[in-house]
Formats: sequence, structure tokens, C-alpha cells
Amino acid sequence: MLRCLHITHLAIVRELTLELGPGLNLLTGETGAGKSILVDALALVLGGRSAPEMIRAGEERASVEAEFDVSDNRAARAFLEERGYAVEGGSLVARREILAQGRGRAFAGGSLAPLSELKALGATLLDVHGQHQQQTLLQPANHRDLLDRHAGLEDGLEAMAGAARRLGAATARLDSMRDGAQRLAQRVDALRYQIEEIDRAAVRPGERQALRAERDILRNAESILRHSREAYEALYAGEAASLARLAEAIRALRDLARFDPALQEHLARAETARADLQESAFFLRDYPARLNFEPHRLEQIDDRIQALEALLRKYAPEGARTICCGAATRRPRRCCSSSAGARRWTIWRNASWS
Repeated sequence: MLRCLHITHLAIVRELTLELGPGLNLLTGETGAGKSILVDALALVLGGRSAPEMIRAGEERASVEAEFDVSDNRAARAFLEERGYAVEGGSLVARREILAQGRGRAFAGGSLAPLSELKALGATLLDVHGQHQQQTLLQPANHRDLLDRHAGLEDGLEAMAGAARRLGAATARLDSMRDGAQRLAQRVDALRYQIEEIDRAAVRPGERQALRAERDILRNAESILRHSREAYEALYAGEAASLARLAEAIRALRDLARFDPALQEHLARAETARADLQESAFFLRDYPARLNFEPHRLEQIDDRIQALEALLRKYAPEGARTICCGAATRRPRRCCSSSAGARRWTIWRNASWS
């Protein structure tokens, strides 16, 4: 219900305040008295079109303010609450300014408001009846309210609206829970795949370091065989081998020790050195047979190291880290307290990834 209309510098009106009471209010007057200005002012304050020509001659601006009682207007209250406009004591004040230089401004409840919202609000506040026009019946947004009013359902509308709001909130929570469950299932699948990938790799403690050492040996096999053969020949099998010369020295020391017992200690040292050197010579003799020079072994080692380094980059980019709950951590969490989780963590911790 319209309570008050205040007009300033609009058309021929300098300033006018119109107080309206409950019930039927009639405004009468001769043609040209300004009755239509009141209708235009109402349309203007509720989002109607404006133009600088509407400002009173000699003035810089015009304004229209209207106070509405919305205490019994459910549609208007819902519209205002949804958009955050202030309603004090069941009343709403709408205001429209027209500037001679500029587009002007509109307010609802003391806040700036777009004209589109003022138009939508006006449809809930008043009806303008003309000779060939009935605005409420022409607006589809009002058809449901008219039908509810005709059926006498006003008393149950608030309860139904509350139930609809609660249903919407519950539906939103249910959808959120379903989305959360779906994301959780996807996360479980991803973690299960990661665990299976690590288990399939069957990483052994110290494996990467041992493979690197074996790869270095295979890459330098020719040099290793040559040096080991040279060392063996120098110690045992070659001409002027060290062990043969040492045997001659030991025989000479035995002859000397018969004349000077003090040389027995040096004789013992020489014999010990001969035994150690002979053991080293036999090791060098058998050393090539100890090495694994199988065909394609170097390629297999390279493939295995690449696979381990791929896992390292994927799951432990900073070194030997724990793969737990999809995140790399320094030590296992409670979720890895199972035997399988502890076994996986122990393997990765001891794998000597550096």
C-alpha cells in the first residue's frame, strides 16, 4: 500500500507531498490540474523511463520519493529479503533522482538499486489500471499468486515456502554429499592404483645403488678385464712376477735366519705377505668369472633403473619419501599402520634412492 508520495521539481510541480490513508483515496480535478503527473511520478520511482525534459524549468534535478507499507505484502517482502534491501517497521522507501546532466540514480531502502529491480519490485507493490490495460494480469510472474489467492491458500503459502526452502537446502546437502562420495571413490581408486604400481615394481632395499654399481662395471668391462689380467700377471703368472721374486727373497731370509735368529721376525712377515698376495692373485685369476657378462644385461639394467627413477620422480621427488594417502611424507602416518603399508614404507625408506 502507498502511504506517502513526495515530488520535487518534476514537470510543473515545485514540491508536493501527498499523504494517503487506508481504504479508498480519490484525487479529482480539472484537466491539466496535474493528476497524471502523480501517476507518472509513481511510474518513475518504480523504474519507469526518465528524461531531462521531465525536470522543472530552471532546475538542475528532480526527485520522487514513495513510502510503501509492505507488512502484508508477502511477495514484496520476499523480493526485498532476497536482494538485501532494508525494510524498517514494515515500510519501504523508494527514491528516484533525475539529473539535468547525467542519468540519475535510484534507491530502495536507502541502497542504490538497478532500474530493472525497481521495475520488478513495482509489479509487487501497485497496479495501474487503464482503459485498455491491467498490468497484473499481463505479467506471468503474478499468475500463481492470483491463483493461490482465488483458491484461498494464502495461509498455507508461508508454510509451503518454508518447506520448499528446507527441501532445497536438504537437496543441496545431499548433492554435496554425493559429490563428496564420488570424489572420495575416485581418490580411493587413484590411491589403489598407486599402491598397485609400487607393489608391481617390487623395489628391493639398495637395489638402485647396486644396479648403478653393476652398470658401471658392465660399461667398463674391457678395462676391468685388462687391468685384472695385468695385476694377476704382475703378481703371479707373468715373467718376473712379484710372488716368484718374493719366494726367492723368503728362501734367502731363511738362509740368513740360520746365522742370525733376529731375522726370524722379518721372515715371518715376508711369509705372511706372500700368503696375502697369493690369495689376492688367485682372486684376480677368478675375478672375470665372477662378473656377469650376459648378453643384453646392460640393457636390462638401464631399463630397470629408468623404471625406478620414474617411480622416484612420481612418488618421492625429494628422495626416499613415504607414499602415504597420496602424499609424500617423511614418516608413515596412521593410515600406513597396516602390515602392507608398513612394508611399502620400509621398502621405499631403505631403497637408497640417492
